[in-house]
Amino acid sequence: MTAPTALDPCYDQIARPPVTGGSRIRVVEILATGTSGGAQEQVWSLLSRLDRDRYDVSVISLGDGSAVRRLRALGVPVEVIAEPDDGAALAAVVRLLAQDPPAVIHDHMYRAEIIGTRAALALGELGLPRPYVISTVHSSRFRSTEDRDLLRALTPSMDRLIAVSRSIVAKLHAEGRALVPIDLIYNGVD
Repeated sequence: MTAPTALDPCYDQIARPPVTGGSRIRVVEILATGTSGGAQEQVWSLLSRLDRDRYDVSVISLGDGSAVRRLRALGVPVEVIAEPDDGAALAAVVRLLAQDPPAVIHDHMYRAEIIGTRAALALGELGLPRPYVISTVHSSRFRSTEDRDLLRALTPSMDRLIAVSRSIVAKLHAEGRALVPIDLIYNGVD
């Protein structure tokens, strides 16, 4: 898959006014893993089309892999935090984000939801602006009671959930996570 060109019949560039103050909106995408999969493909597709004049985007991946290399090939800065312990990974993510706090944290997959949301809260506790938290739920995988309870407890600290299918929307409702707005944005095939 390649980035679209201006001549691509499926690519509509939307004219937008410049961001107030001339600064770009800083967005950090957090991936649970850097191996190839649907979530990583969606992030690659999003970032290959993102208006870089408007958005200053980077990626934190909680593991290395081929998706990390593909994102770097796009010219997107990627930091890999290959720390298997969630507490240590969270501390590393917070240290990294505190250096240049984002306006938006966009989490992809379970581990990224946990660490990314907790990192946003930690930034606020450090006296830094708390980023807007968006979480894209890609998987309909059945989770343990403990995992579901943790996600449900963290969901009110998220600003928006994105589901990639109607079945994911139903799953979010069944898990008691419809505590924040849920948007349905289907996975696309390019």
